[in-house]
Amino acid sequence: MGLFARKFQITEYTVTSEFFKGNERPVTAVLVADLHNQVYGRGNAGLLCAVDMLEPDFILCAGDMLVGKPKATMEPAIHFMSELARRYPVYYGNGNHEDRLRRNPMVYGDMYQEYESRLKRAGVHFLINDKAVVPAGRTYVNIYGYSLEASYYRKCCCLELTSRQLTHALGEADKRCFNILIAHNPVYGEAYSKWGADLTVSGHLHGGIVRLPKLGGVISPQFRLFPKYDGGDYLIGGRHMIVSRGLGSHTVNIRIMNRPELIVVKLLPPRQP
Repeated sequence: MGLFARKFQITEYTVTSEFFKGNERPVTAVLVADLHNQVYGRGNAGLLCAVDMLEPDFILCAGDMLVGKPKATMEPAIHFMSELARRYPVYYGNGNHEDRLRRNPMVYGDMYQEYESRLKRAGVHFLINDKAVVPAGRTYVNIYGYSLEASYYRKCCCLELTSRQLTHALGEADKRCFNILIAHNPVYGEAYSKWGADLTVSGHLHGGIVRLPKLGGVISPQFRLFPKYDGGDYLIGGRHMIVSRGLGSHTVNIRIMNRPELIVVKLLPPRQP
């Protein structure tokens, strides 16, 4: 979809599965990621208007909606996510910024507790190594949220992630349903697919910050050049991973040839011959 809403792009992807065979219309999910307190119009009215236009059945949040710094404001993220939850079911998987607050109360005090409690009161469903069973037309989908250990976000990280680690955190993937995995860091797409995620949604890499024609994103937050999964829809072992380029930035506020994006995913059955 080549639509633009103010300063961000709306990108549409389609994922087909036999699980949706009995549905009369596509199931629509909107993916938000890496807002980092960015505001599009007063109270993020431009962004909320774009989401409303897409008429989602539910919202998938792949994390980093705020900036994880001591005493940093959380209000733009809280307001935006609360407004979404007033209108739609919202399923939130933490990014490294939220998890930084959650795991280090000695540094960040009660920032995370305040953030999570206010959003839960607004109706947001947090999925921290947990799952929700969600109506999807005439069927159901499982939505899992995976919280990656902090060591996997360190600069120049070379750690491996295995599907066994996901099983330890989430249990076995339920093969009776379509499984959506919210996993902030897309670097480990092969492990997510091997675990059994029919669709993984991620963010984190901000589209590679600077994008070059034919080459894609230039650098990851871990200072890896030309990251493999910088943004788009990737088929890994027959399963999809959709990576958002993100809606904002932080610290180094640079995006070159790399428009922020809001993603809509249409889930529907395969076309009949």
